Amino acid sequence: MIRTGIIRKIDELGRITIPSGICGSLGIVNGVSSIDVWLQDDMVALKRTEESNQNALYSRLIDRNGRYIIPKEIRVRLGLDYGVVIEFFLDEKTIFVKRSLPYCKLCYTTENLVRITSGDICKKCGSEAAKAL
Repeated sequence: MIRTGIIRKIDELGRITIPSGICGSLGIVNGVSSIDVWLQDDMVALKRTEESNQNALYSRLIDRNGRYIIPKEIRVRLGLDYGVVIEFFLDEKTIFVKRSLPYCKLCYTTENLVRITSGDICKKCGSEAAKAL
C-alpha cells in the first residue's frame, strides 16, 4: 500500500473529494463511474464497480466534481465526522481512506492520547476503563 501524502477533510454532507490524479490513474470518470465501498480494518476501501470483486457494502456514483459520499453507517463506525482530516492510500486499483491523525478508539478525541496494544485511547477513557475493572 502506498501513502499518497494527499489529505482532505470530510465535508458537512459526508463527502470526500477524490483527487483528480488518483481518479485519472484508476480510470474513474467524474459523473460516470460507480464506486464500490467496503470496510477494511480501520479504513474505507473504494474501487470502481467494474474492477471490484469485493462484497461491497454500497455502490455509489462519483459526482461530476469528483466527490463521493461515504455512507453514514461507515462514517459513524470509523468516527469520520464533518471536518475530520483523512488521508489517501493506494494499492493497485483500490483507494483507501483513513483518518490522518491519531484518535481515541473509544470517543474519537485527538487529545491526551496514550498508545496501547490495540491503538490509541485518551486518558479519560483509560481512567474510566480502569475504574470499571
